[in-house]
Amino acid sequence: VKCPNVAYQLAGTKKVQQALAAPGMLERFLPDDSDTASELRSVFAGLYSLDAAAGTDKSNSEQENELRALIERVVSHPEQFVMKPQREGGGNNFYGEEMVAQLRSLEKTQLAAFILMERIQPPPQLAECLRDGVAVQRSCLCELGIFGVFVAHNSSGVHWNEYGGYLLRVKPAESDEGGVAA
Repeated sequence: VKCPNVAYQLAGTKKVQQALAAPGMLERFLPDDSDTASELRSVFAGLYSLDAAAGTDKSNSEQENELRALIERVVSHPEQFVMKPQREGGGNNFYGEEMVAQLRSLEKTQLAAFILMERIQPPPQLAECLRDGVAVQRSCLCELGIFGVFVAHNSSGVHWNEYGGYLLRVKPAESDEGGVAA
């Protein structure tokens, strides 16, 4: 069993997520249901390219101006954004002043490897946390991950496409990275 093939692997990348969030893209997959596309888009976090050449229908100067305005917005409100590379796992994202420093120091070609995402700001919850056998009450953030199972073959199509479970991650409210063990 080959898992996943290239198409399915690419579907989970941040650049593809960014492309799917662009105006008109969901409508390509839901051509007869613009209401559902609008509902889906309403819960997306903002995803922004740091590649000045990302928009093919705009002039270079328009792209440069949009990128410059985006970076100014991020520098003014760094707490509202996270800068993410095309990597999975934790520890690779930039937040706050570290993100601002990266935006100011990286070359355009280096910036193109990242996206900016609006930070999701969940409400803190008081939780009992167990560390080294000691229960401590502290402010935490929760993240719910929903998983699916998808099995297909090029010649015979989709065999299985179903809900596969969930994971609730909890981390200290002051932590930027990680989940369960943050």
